[in-house]
Amino acid sequence: MSYYVVRYRNNETAVMAGLGRNRGTWDTAHTRRTAQRHARTLRLQDPASTYKVETL
Repeated sequence: MSYYVVRYRNNETAVMAGLGRNRGTWDTAHTRRTAQRHARTLRLQDPASTYKVETL
């Protein structure tokens, strides 16, 4: 199963691409643990947004 980091901000939804070893690509799929780690990092960098790990 693939997991994705989803950003919620001001009624907008976005799937985050290019995280970790996928940097510079449009690849968005991760394992659950990797997606949780990226979501945590993004939450610390951008506290105005909500980041969640979801399957699509």
